[in-house]
Amino acid sequence: MATKKATTTKKPMSKAAQAVKFAEGEPKGRQPPRGVVRLTVNINAGLHRKFKLAAVSRGQTMGAMLEDWIRDNLADKAVRDARAYLKEKGQF
Repeated sequence: MATKKATTTKKPMSKAAQAVKFAEGEPKGRQPPRGVVRLTVNINAGLHRKFKLAAVSRGQTMGAMLEDWIRDNLADKAVRDARAYLKEKGQF
């Protein structure tokens, strides 16, 4: 006779409760996927919490938000600057 596995039903958390739980959570310690590098920065604790809460409220990770910001604000300028530098040095 087969026994049935007991299932549990969790009460869904509000978005605000999820944000607070995520902001106060422990780091996962996972390795980044292939082609991705880990970035470690020191940041004010209050600012870090606000950043995490903003990411959760947008349905994004902090990494995704940071990548978007870099793409929108720095990437094109950095490439132009690097090309100009290399051109000046005769390497491009």
